[in-house]
Amino acid sequence: MAKKTQKSKKAESTKSKGKTKSAPVKTLDLNKEIRRAVDTGKVVFGAKQTEKSLLVGKSKLVIIASNAPELVMEKANHQALGGGVPHIKFDGSGLQLGSICGKPFGILMMSIEDPGKSTIVSAAEKMDME
Repeated sequence: MAKKTQKSKKAESTKSKGKTKSAPVKTLDLNKEIRRAVDTGKVVFGAKQTEKSLLVGKSKLVIIASNAPELVMEKANHQALGGGVPHIKFDGSGLQLGSICGKPFGILMMSIEDPGKSTIVSAAEKMDME
């Protein structure tokens, strides 16, 4: 019988260990869903336009960038809560939010009036309930 070399022992040990497959976890990728809403639905950009959308009752979701001024953020939160509209604080800056939306400028606040093919509104409502 031939002796096994170090390389063959290592090869056998890696082959026998076998990788375990975990079930895929369905998570909401916020960036993709925002982009899908912009592409397929009706979205309004800017603090003033978002405020108008909230007052008229068209808004279904408000997204606020993390670097929005505190006064603007508080006013939007107050109006959204008053109208029963969920709101999300985006972790990135306004420039990052603008880039995700495909715009060459920063976006501090946006309102989704019609999500189109995006599932972001239903996911935001579930997050608010928890």
